[in-house]
Amino acid sequence: MEKHIDIGARDPVDILQTLANPVRKSVIAALGSLHTPLRFSELMEASGLDPNFDTGQFWYHLSELTKKGIIVKDGDRYGLTQFGFKLSKILDTVERECSFLLKSRDEGGLGKVEGDFRIRRYEDTDFDEVARLVKEMYRYYWVDLLGSEEMSSEYARHTVATDLLVPGTYVYVAEDLGTKELVGFVSYYVTHGGAFFLDYLWVQRRYLATKLRETLLEKAEKDVRDAGEDQYHVRIGARDKLYGEFFISQGFDTLNQLEITRYLEKVPERRYTAENIDILGFRFKRAI
Repeated sequence: MEKHIDIGARDPVDILQTLANPVRKSVIAALGSLHTPLRFSELMEASGLDPNFDTGQFWYHLSELTKKGIIVKDGDRYGLTQFGFKLSKILDTVERECSFLLKSRDEGGLGKVEGDFRIRRYEDTDFDEVARLVKEMYRYYWVDLLGSEEMSSEYARHTVATDLLVPGTYVYVAEDLGTKELVGFVSYYVTHGGAFFLDYLWVQRRYLATKLRETLLEKAEKDVRDAGEDQYHVRIGARDKLYGEFFISQGFDTLNQLEITRYLEKVPERRYTAENIDILGFRFKRAI
C-alpha cells in the first residue's frame, strides 16, 4: 500500500519533530495497534480525540504525516506505511522505557535488598562491571564448554552495548552489600508482539549456593506479571548443565524452539549443537 515517497522527506530531525506533536503521535499509535486502515472519523475516535476537535486541524496533521511518508491514504481510509509501522514500534518502545524509568523512580531507585544483596535496575555507571560479568559468563559458555578462545575486555564491552543497552531490553543487577561489587545480572527483552524472553542470567560461581539466581529470576518474572503476561521463555544449550538444571528446577518444561547455526567463517572444533531434543536427560514436551 506504500506509495513512492521522496526519501529526502525523511530527515531524522524532521521526523522527530513530527513525532513530538501529540495528535500525530496518537494517530501513529492508533493505526499501529489496530493494524487496519481507518476512515477519517474512525481515526479521530481511535486517536482519542474529542468529537469537537477541529477537523480542519486534524486534516492538517494527516496531511503532514502523509508528506513524511508515515501514513498513506487509500480510497477513503488512512493506514500506516511500512516506515510508519516501524515508527509505531519505536514509539511503543520509548513508551515502555519511560514507564520502566517511572516505575524505578517510584520504587525509590535503590532496588530491593535480599539478604546480602541489593537487586536494582542497571545504571550507566555499571557498564564496566557488567562487562566483567559478561566476560566471566562467556568463559563458562564458550571456553569451558566448547574450548573457544577467551573473550577480550573490549569485546565484552561491545556485547554489553549491543545486547543489553538496546530498545526493548531490560537489565537488573545484583550488588554485594559488603564489597559493593556487582556479582550477577539478569536481562530480558520484549518482542514487538509482546512476548518476553529471558536473555541473560549470570551469577558468579561462589554465589551459586545462595538464592541469588532465584531472586534475579523472580525480579524479571515480576515484570512479566506486571505487564499482564502469563508466560515467558528462555533458551538454553544442550551442554549447559549448570543453568539447564537450574531452569528445569524452576519449572521450565516446554521445548518449542530449536536454534540452529550456520557458520559463515571458521567452524568451531566442538560445535555447539545437540543430536536430539533430550536435554540433560529430560524429555521435553513439544508445544503444538
